[in-house]
Amino acid sequence: MLLRHLALAVTDEARSQAFYEGWFGFADSRRMDDGVLMLHGPGDVALALGPADERPTLPPFLHFGFTLDDPAALPWIASALERLAQGLSSLGSHEASTT
Repeated sequence: MLLRHLALAVTDEARSQAFYEGWFGFADSRRMDDGVLMLHGPGDVALALGPADERPTLPPFLHFGFTLDDPAALPWIASALERLAQGLSSLGSHEASTT
């Protein structure tokens, strides 16, 4: 069995779309009849971005895990993600988890 798609509630669709397209190669977006934005990514996985009217309360263990093609890239990626997180810090401690 393979994972086909994930659905996430987001408060800023444009920012979320840019994040997933820029970092993970999602593209070819399509708006569904119910208003959800579908992004299609590598490996035939889709990401559904649905609207959240307010910041959701998320459990502290919520996370995504990824592998790197080149482990030597980890310091650069960690630094870039830290800069991104600093830009989101004014949104709340778990808001970055919803983008």
